Amino acid sequence: MFETTTPETHIASKRFFCSWCAEPIEPGTSYVKWRCFDVGDANTCRLHEECRAAMDKAYAEDPWGMTEGFAPGDHKRGKTE
Repeated sequence: MFETTTPETHIASKRFFCSWCAEPIEPGTSYVKWRCFDVGDANTCRLHEECRAAMDKAYAEDPWGMTEGFAPGDHKRGKTE
């Protein structure tokens, strides 16, 4: 069963990489974070705020296209394509 925690906005204390665009999230910048749990696997998603907005837009436009998820770097920063 797939479950997620509630997304929260954080300020990066160190460099992370965005789960949407794979570009760095630099220390001191805000990002959105949540955890995903799927049949024994656990992952942490961290996205730039603009990438989170792009993900939400992509899901709203084509929810079935987003059901299989995405891999880091599948999308450009802040873009749905």
